[in-house]
Amino acid sequence: MKFKSQYHFKGEIAKIQPYFSDLKVYGKLHPLIRTVKELKTQDASVSLFEVSERPFGWVPIQVRYQALVKKHKNLIGFQIKKLPFTKLNFNYEFIEITEKEFEIKFRVYMKSRMIGSRLFFKKMITAQNQLMNNVLLEIYQSEK
Repeated sequence: MKFKSQYHFKGEIAKIQPYFSDLKVYGKLHPLIRTVKELKTQDASVSLFEVSERPFGWVPIQVRYQALVKKHKNLIGFQIKKLPFTKLNFNYEFIEITEKEFEIKFRVYMKSRMIGSRLFFKKMITAQNQLMNNVLLEIYQSEK
């Protein structure tokens, strides 16, 4: 399954990128993520985290996985590991339009043999839209 979307923002890329590159901050704003714990890595160009999320509020089941975060210029990529029967990657590409305007291209790829994977994928897309709104709200409140 593949999905891509674009989000248009006013402001400076440098102010918004940290909300996506630091998974601890990202996790606080993401509607499904419950906990984020940073793990040690040998490579300074990547960060590894253990993440716990509760994808469905009505089901008392938490999903645990590892997220490898890679940063390269205007691209922040996430590789999800240790999620049974599932390969999941997504990234955010930051594209400057003008000095005070930019867009974020969001792309996700998921290949899974997990039961309910389509429902999980749809839930993940909805969470991304909520995340973008939460980031905007956080930035707006910090500028007051």
